[in-house]
Amino acid sequence: MKKFMQDKGLIIMLWLVLIIVFIIGGLYTNKMIELRQPEDIEVLAQRYYDEVDLIDLDYNLDPESFGTSPYIATFTYEGSTYKTYIDLNFCYQDTLEGADLNLIVMAAVKHHAEQEQLLQNTAQLFSYDDNTRTLVMKTKGFAGIITIEMILNTTLDGIESFTVTSNENYDNEYNTDYAGASAPAVEYQMFNQYLNDGIINIDSIAGASEGTGIGMQELITLLDLYINTLEGGN
Repeated sequence: MKKFMQDKGLIIMLWLVLIIVFIIGGLYTNKMIELRQPEDIEVLAQRYYDEVDLIDLDYNLDPESFGTSPYIATFTYEGSTYKTYIDLNFCYQDTLEGADLNLIVMAAVKHHAEQEQLLQNTAQLFSYDDNTRTLVMKTKGFAGIITIEMILNTTLDGIESFTVTSNENYDNEYNTDYAGASAPAVEYQMFNQYLNDGIINIDSIAGASEGTGIGMQELITLLDLYINTLEGGN
């Protein structure tokens, strides 16, 4: 009986030693990974960046997906061409053409998009209701988001009516000469100018916010692109 208890105690001790070894080994491995990880990620990111070639960055004009994926990136990687949906911050959303890729490859695509600035990620098509012909677009102003809700005409080649909701303000160094009404007065004036003349002339509004004008101009450019895709409903 005594020998049995000694043998059992020895087995328990051996198990405890093994458990301690595994714990220490695991902690050591994790620590080494933690120490090496920043350098490894940096090296990998640079390698993938060099292997990715961003060919084009374009607006997504498909109402089924442009709300969450406003842009389409076309790029090559390891001899193959890919198209992917990306969001306002150029982050990967979904694959349009080609096989699914590693997220580190998509991180390289995001980096290229940020560096090469093939388009300004300011304006976006937010939603479109085919039944009511209601198009919602958003753009970044100097100090906030500008949202324009439009009702397209029955021939789908122009705007019937619109409303502006804006978090913009004109109290900054760019518009010290502005003496008009508060936001969204400039946005309304610019959009009405577009409806009447087909363009926005920033200089025609004395002291208008530089950020407001840039954001509205990009929104108009994107709006024209989208209306052209409707082809009058054909």
